[in-house]
Amino acid sequence: LPFTMLYPQVLPNSIRETYYIDMQQVYKKLPANLKSYIDGKYLRHEGKMRYKVQEWDIDRALIDLIHEMEQRFPAAFHPSVITHPVTDEEILYMSEGFTTGIVDTDYETSQKALQELFEFIELEEHIHTHVWKNGDILLWDNRTLNHMASTVPKGEKSVSYRIGIYDGLPFYVSPENVEQQSTAVQKSKLLTLAK
Repeated sequence: LPFTMLYPQVLPNSIRETYYIDMQQVYKKLPANLKSYIDGKYLRHEGKMRYKVQEWDIDRALIDLIHEMEQRFPAAFHPSVITHPVTDEEILYMSEGFTTGIVDTDYETSQKALQELFEFIELEEHIHTHVWKNGDILLWDNRTLNHMASTVPKGEKSVSYRIGIYDGLPFYVSPENVEQQSTAVQKSKLLTLAK
């Protein structure tokens, strides 16, 4: 899902924030010792730890829920550094919420490296905080931005319209889709010029 648009309808009385990290800029600033962990590697991404327990899950063992999630939504593997299909910029493609391992790296080394990477990625200087106000609408590129919402205080409500937008291009450029991407980008650029 390349783009997300968010339009809040009900905001909490206290505060509602969304935190954004520009992973293209983070990659440019990434120290060489951290780049050495991931350059040329693939990363494992899993959503099972982000699952929100539902009413129908009550009285089920946690291990059963995890196994069900693994079967329904198996791990995905993506390059650690992706190339944007329009800008050709390199982007670090990982997040603490979903990235669980470095492929072809032993578990201990992988976890140590990921922890160091996440600590760098989540430095305060890399985080942009958007404080939502009535009438705000935001659109962002999921290829370049990691995002995370603040928690809603207990007893308060937050309701938003959320739209996912496809742009007809591959999510990222990799050696497997360079030819496909090149054609799609050229069409996209021609359409832009024609407008």
